[in-house]
Formats: sequence, C-alpha cells, structure tokens
Amino acid sequence: MSNKAFKFSSLIILTSLLMCCATISSKKERALAEEKLGSSLVLDGNTREGLIHLLEAEKINSSSPELQHQLGLAYQKIGEFDLSLKHFKKAIRRKTEYPEVFNDMGILYSQQKEWDMALNCFKKAVGDILYRTPHFAYHNIGSVYFHKGDYPRAIENYEMAIKLSQDYIPAYLDLAALYESMDDQEKAFLTYEKALSIVPQSWNVHLGLSRLYLKTGQKQKAVKQLNQVILNDPRSKYAKEAKRMLDTIQ
Repeated sequence: MSNKAFKFSSLIILTSLLMCCATISSKKERALAEEKLGSSLVLDGNTREGLIHLLEAEKINSSSPELQHQLGLAYQKIGEFDLSLKHFKKAIRRKTEYPEVFNDMGILYSQQKEWDMALNCFKKAVGDILYRTPHFAYHNIGSVYFHKGDYPRAIENYEMAIKLSQDYIPAYLDLAALYESMDDQEKAFLTYEKALSIVPQSWNVHLGLSRLYLKTGQKQKAVKQLNQVILNDPRSKYAKEAKRMLDTIQ
C-alpha cells in the first residue's frame, strides 16, 4: 500500500471512530437529560409522568446505576414493590458500593415488614465508610429494632443517628415516641426539649411535646405549645393539627 493510500485509509478509520464517539456521547447526553427530567418530576410528586422519562432514559442507556436507583425510587412511590426491588438490585449489580441504594432497599423491605431483610440492607449502608448520610440508615436500623421489640438497640441506633447529625429531627421524634411507649416520660420530655434547643421551629416536635403534656395532665403547657404552632403559620399542616387538638381539649 502506498503512503498516500495508507494516510487516506487511516483518515477514514479516524473519522469513523470520531463519529462513533460523537454518537455515543450524544446518546448519553440524551439519556442524562431524560433521567434528570424524570427524577425532577418524581421529586415534585408527578411520579407517573416522571417514570415515563426515566424509562425513556433506560432505553437509551440502561447501564447507569444512578438511573436504576431513580427507577427503583419511582416504582417505590407508586407501590410497585417487585419492580422497585428489581431496579435497586440492578443498580447494585452495576455499582456494588452504593449505600444510598442499600438504604432505600431497606426502606422498601421495611414497608413490607420484612424486618431481617431490611436490617441487612441498612447495615450494609452504614458499613460503607464513604456513605455521606449514615444517620439516615442508623435511624432506620433503630426503627427496625423498635418494630422487633428490641428497645435498647433501637435507642442505641437512634442516638447514633442524632450524634452523626444533631439537627436530624426524625430521630428525635422516634426516640421520644419510644420512651413514651416505655412509659419513661422524663426521657421523652428531655428528648423533645433537646430537639427544640437545636431546631426551635420544629413544629412537629412542638406537636409531639403538646401530646405528651396532655398525656401527663399538663393542659396549660399543651395549649401554649399548640398556640405557638398556630401563630407561626395558621395555614400550615401543623397548625391544622394544632387546631384539631385544641378543639378536643377546650
């Protein structure tokens, strides 16, 4: 082959490779755009519409573990347990170190009351040193132990969640509720008060504290808490609940 012919052949191969790479890049960009749109719609509550875009993204690029995670979350929101689990497992096959998926899969098993399977998933999540939000999984572990009737372990994990994220209010609420179920009202009060010392405008904590005041016969303190919730934003869901509670005691 002459030098000129070789150069021409090489140019054709290089052009083909560049066109191929451009096509692959374009497909990935389209898939990512569909994924972002779908995820945004799901987050805004338009789950089924979002699912359409996520499935379109999967047609273009099914290898993305992040996309499989988003599909799992979308199916979870509409109560499709089997399909949700299928996509969570696909995500993990494509990315074995994926604590966020293990945590969400644990939530899915918890919704089905499959406590041992849920616990296994949550423990895998917290076992990943790179997991950025381990307090979520520790809180969930605590909830599993609560449902299994192992209160000491539930307390231990709720407290770990709080230690890792001091303003994570859901862990305080569940810890206080656990103490109430144990008839340890003093520790329940302390838990609510600690939460409010860190996040004073946690209105769901104010409601929980109000219920505990009523439960322990402290009506005036309950009324004060409830009025505080209503004054903050009379149209909020918390205010509506506070008004309902006031109606039952006045």
